[in-house]
Amino acid sequence: MDNRQEKRQQFQSEKSSGKWYASAIAVTVAAAIAAYAFWGAAPENTGGSQTYNVGAKVNYAGKIVSMAYLPAVTSQNGKVELPLAEIKEKGLIRTEFKDGKQRLPLMAYVAPSGRVVSAVSVCEPCNGTSFTIKNNQVACDTCDTRWDLETLKGLAGGCQSYPPDLLNYEVSGDKLLLNAQDLSNWKPRI
Repeated sequence: MDNRQEKRQQFQSEKSSGKWYASAIAVTVAAAIAAYAFWGAAPENTGGSQTYNVGAKVNYAGKIVSMAYLPAVTSQNGKVELPLAEIKEKGLIRTEFKDGKQRLPLMAYVAPSGRVVSAVSVCEPCNGTSFTIKNNQVACDTCDTRWDLETLKGLAGGCQSYPPDLLNYEVSGDKLLLNAQDLSNWKPRI
């Protein structure tokens, strides 16, 4: 082989190894973007108005509070009513909103600060719809994922990025009022 042929072979082998290197980087970047989209970019709770306070702090330390099941509810004048007295008394309630054939599980509870929290009663990754208050945590009864009772920040378990989705509400007298249109339009985040 002459010097020219050796250089050509060397150039071609360097050129093909460069393509392999670029392909490896592209695959790594694509995998990182996919991982971020799946695990790192979980949507935040969409609810906003969660300000009603019962006027007293609640101590759940050492306690286990199971959901109290209430009859299903429907819309009246565009609002869905949940009984505030039951939420205060039971600490954690569950009902279902019926809209035609569709049923949406709902929950409401009193946080340790005394603030009333309302949310869709679904742990979306595992499809659990029942929860329990354990100490100052709310736990999915299906997968045992735990969230902070006050903030719904994930603490343990596989579904931490998807706490029960907060719902806006108003309080009128002894009723917690949810917007029926918000409930009818609710879609899972995953």
